[in-house]
Amino acid sequence: MIEPAYRVQCDGPGQEWLPPTPDQPAGTAGAWPSERDAKRAAVAAGWRHAPDTDFTTWFCPACQTLQR
Repeated sequence: MIEPAYRVQCDGPGQEWLPPTPDQPAGTAGAWPSERDAKRAAVAAGWRHAPDTDFTTWFCPACQTLQR
């Protein structure tokens, strides 16, 4: 059975991936079972969307400091 996995990548210059949580297998990015779970994980890790967008652009904490 094929199951979708949602990952979060920063839209800033670093293009970083939201790292996996401790309960997930090792990899370059965390895999969440739904888009909502991926967004919740991003918010919990300090990721934010650009203030002038409708949650379509996400920035990691490092890129947020570059934008100020």
